[in-house]
Amino acid sequence: MNRKITLTLTVLLYALIACAPMNGARDALALHERAKRLWQQNMAIVDDSVEFWKKRTGAATHTPEELEKAIEFFETVTQLRGRTNMSFIGPIPDESLEGASREWKAWYESHAERLTYDASTKRVILEK
Repeated sequence: MNRKITLTLTVLLYALIACAPMNGARDALALHERAKRLWQQNMAIVDDSVEFWKKRTGAATHTPEELEKAIEFFETVTQLRGRTNMSFIGPIPDESLEGASREWKAWYESHAERLTYDASTKRVILEK
């Protein structure tokens, strides 16, 4: 009887130890996916805003506050300034923002695999 209990505990301990690295890898993948999703959501705000500015018809799809937060997101993550024109209501999504968007996308192509979400600071960061 004791032998069965010892064997069962040994198997359970081994399973826990063997699965620990997998859980770490799964967690890292989930944090990377969250960072990717946040990048895409913010890029959609920038791109939609630039398209609205080009058409200049209809209603804007995002508020000035949403656009400003998206720009701040990219400036913080990439350390590349948005070069946006500002007005009293917020950023103007003109050709300068369109150029910044191209720079951010090029940066992303080079750094996407190193992006992760830092749960402690609630920010997307670049892994070292």
